Amino acid sequence: MPRIRPDFNIDGSVGRVFFAGEIAGFFNPMGEGISSALESGHLAARAVCESFSEPAVAALKYGVYLKPLRTYMERQWHFVGTVAKTFSEM
Repeated sequence: MPRIRPDFNIDGSVGRVFFAGEIAGFFNPMGEGISSALESGHLAARAVCESFSEPAVAALKYGVYLKPLRTYMERQWHFVGTVAKTFSEM
């Protein structure tokens, strides 16, 4: 099971392909993944719309836009680690 940790690499994009949701690494331990898929998809679209002709710039923007979602996921994994002994190493 993937975990969002401080050293975890979020794969936001490769070239002109942008990833969202679980494929980007946003696996919500609370079992609810659609919100992270929608949010990260929206952020990818925003970055692409703002810098359509410059994919590298769009990828950098997307990485910046993902930071709050990543912070949220880190908090979710930390919370699960405090309530479930199985996940205490998180």
